[in-house]
Amino acid sequence: MALFEKSIRCPVCNGSKKEEEIVTTVYGWKACRDCNQEIEDYRKNTGDDQSYSEWELSSILKEEKAKPKISFDPSSGAIYSIAGDRGKSMFVFDNKCIIDTALTVGSVLMGNATDGRKIIFYKDIVGIQFKQPGSLLGFIQLETAAHIKNENSANFYSENSFVFQTITDEIWAAYQYIVERVESMKNSESGAPLSPMDELKKLKEVFDLGIITEEEFSQKKKKLLDL
Repeated sequence: MALFEKSIRCPVCNGSKKEEEIVTTVYGWKACRDCNQEIEDYRKNTGDDQSYSEWELSSILKEEKAKPKISFDPSSGAIYSIAGDRGKSMFVFDNKCIIDTALTVGSVLMGNATDGRKIIFYKDIVGIQFKQPGSLLGFIQLETAAHIKNENSANFYSENSFVFQTITDEIWAAYQYIVERVESMKNSESGAPLSPMDELKKLKEVFDLGIITEEEFSQKKKKLLDL
């Protein structure tokens, strides 16, 4: 019987473990059973199936543990729940779409790691862009007036974009559903006359986008308010 049991240091938690406590992870390198379970839970909860080194996974798991636990499940009640690329997930409902960004190496490299959760209501959407994946990532971008005004980055870097490497039947079906819901809401809105305040709100959005001048905005505002 050996006087000293052989110990191995886990590269993820940096803990000293017995040899029988070390297993091979899905990435091909070894870690302790506890860390391997955390890795499996992380992959299951985020849909992140990218390959990582030991130090990358160690950093990601530390960030995940530091996050406040939120009881809200974005997929609850969703018609479509889809995991994309670069930490992006999309949850499609009948009146809104939620784009979630998880902390992954991909989201860090794209500068989206802090985007968090974006809720976009269909009534606020002014445009939808769809790009098939090719040499670059594919994306679905839901444009709003505020997004157009503030966004300066490429489409697949946008917090309003869901990105993917491969288009699936579910992604295509979700895109078509969003388009149908937005068109339905726009047609419904156009059927009823706008109140002066609603027209003024839309006029302000057009002015904020730089489409009309301040003088034109003032003139149209006076006309709407009968000044």
